[in-house]
Amino acid sequence: MTLAEVMRQVASLNGDPWQAVQQLAASGDRSLIPPAQAALERYLDEGEWYGRDMMAYVLAGIRGAAAFPLLLRAFARPVPHDDRDSLCALLGDLIHLDPDGCRPTILSFATDEHPDLRNAGLWALGYVVRPGDLDLLRQALTDPDPRLRQTALGTLTSLKNEPSAYDLVTAALHDPDEQVRRSAVLDLRWFANAAAVHSLTPLTGDQSANVRSALGETIGNLPLDTHDRPAALDALLLLLADLEPQVRAGAARGISALGGPFDALQAGARDPDPHVRAAIAAALGRHANPALTETLSSLAGDASAAVRADLATALGVCGWPGIRPIIDTLTADPDRTVRARAEVALTRITATKPHK
Repeated sequence: MTLAEVMRQVASLNGDPWQAVQQLAASGDRSLIPPAQAALERYLDEGEWYGRDMMAYVLAGIRGAAAFPLLLRAFARPVPHDDRDSLCALLGDLIHLDPDGCRPTILSFATDEHPDLRNAGLWALGYVVRPGDLDLLRQALTDPDPRLRQTALGTLTSLKNEPSAYDLVTAALHDPDEQVRRSAVLDLRWFANAAAVHSLTPLTGDQSANVRSALGETIGNLPLDTHDRPAALDALLLLLADLEPQVRAGAARGISALGGPFDALQAGARDPDPHVRAAIAAALGRHANPALTETLSSLAGDASAAVRADLATALGVCGWPGIRPIIDTLTADPDRTVRARAEVALTRITATKPHK
């Protein structure tokens, strides 16, 4: 299939051009570069991310890391309803091919006056960041554009062994923008610093449910010691009683990560919101034991298929053979997804040797 035929297939959405794109990318045919670049620009002008990604892959395959500046600029162009996963992975691969060669381009973008280019550079900097870049990132955290502040926070996680990076992320917990505060909460997990719990617990009173909903899992996944655990538990139990379902669900996941207390989660199994019950089912199922059998049986009969499906998955992860009767019930569930997950769980516990 030729490049023109690939483009026609992209336009018609008829068929999958991926195999042909792979062949063109591996062809080494440099005569494809000009038309592929022209098509890339046209797709960007049209706001067509799928075609953009196809042409980006062809150019990366033929030019290698030399295509990086062009593709990073394409990444910086806003496209409606963009799915950036493929392009992010492609750019990451190019950076890994030649990190020292890509770094000057990244720094030039990260310091550009145009916010879209600057944002793209700050994102890419995460792949090649050095302690000496902290001043640049500190400045980015004062940018009036909250999107750039979020991106800078993500890049700081690549410096997780640098105390100054940790301090900058912790300071962002007080950012005026709720999405930036949420990012700071989530990014603190990367630093694995138990002391972060004392910076996070005041946010249980944050006015934004989006911020509060991120607290549970972050607090639950910190490497807490005996001294810090009480503060973490108090915060998680407070979040489990929050008025917003998404916050309660996050708290349930945090309590699960922390390994309890499960009595609080058992009470939450009657939560009116199915998303919360699903999170609690997943938490209790992962830690299944005889004391939880009655609650787990109740969740296996929950009115929400999503709750039953998450329970089935969790029971399989737990692998406790004593939970077999509940899994047998789920394998006969009226919902196809629940049955499929329960079959997987059954396979896993069957393969688990009983404890002696």
